[in-house]
Amino acid sequence: MEQSSSSDFILPADSTQLSTAYTDLTVVSSQGYSCLVKAKRSGRWWMLKGLKPDFRNQLIYQELLQKEYKMMAPLQHPNIVNTMNREQVDGLGWCIVMEWIDGVNLKQWLAENHPKKDLQELLIFATSNEKEYVNSLVDLDLISWDESLSKPISA
Repeated sequence: MEQSSSSDFILPADSTQLSTAYTDLTVVSSQGYSCLVKAKRSGRWWMLKGLKPDFRNQLIYQELLQKEYKMMAPLQHPNIVNTMNREQVDGLGWCIVMEWIDGVNLKQWLAENHPKKDLQELLIFATSNEKEYVNSLVDLDLISWDESLSKPISA
């Protein structure tokens, strides 16, 4: 039986590449009530944002994580990490699943010596059509220095 389709997509012979479980979990940051974990699934890196063990069973923190997911999921911008899903992860509980990017967080970016033009673009970005999103994160105390910039602001 032929294993091709009109899209010419062929499943790899090694089905472990299509695993639903996360492997190679590494804590990247742990602040406040949340933690960021880099993890691999299906041959691709992901960022998982979940609750620290002391907060996982507390309803108020579960609701904050759910609220953050609902605000992040519809947001699409080239300078903000894409939010893919919210799911139960073994050993971590409920997590927001985001794309993994090889970038810097906001605190690191601000510590770098950037031209005035880049800083102006950052301010324009933060006050443009994402203003409601940024304000809601600040108002809910959800924004942290771990918010990642996916590529340089001037790009």
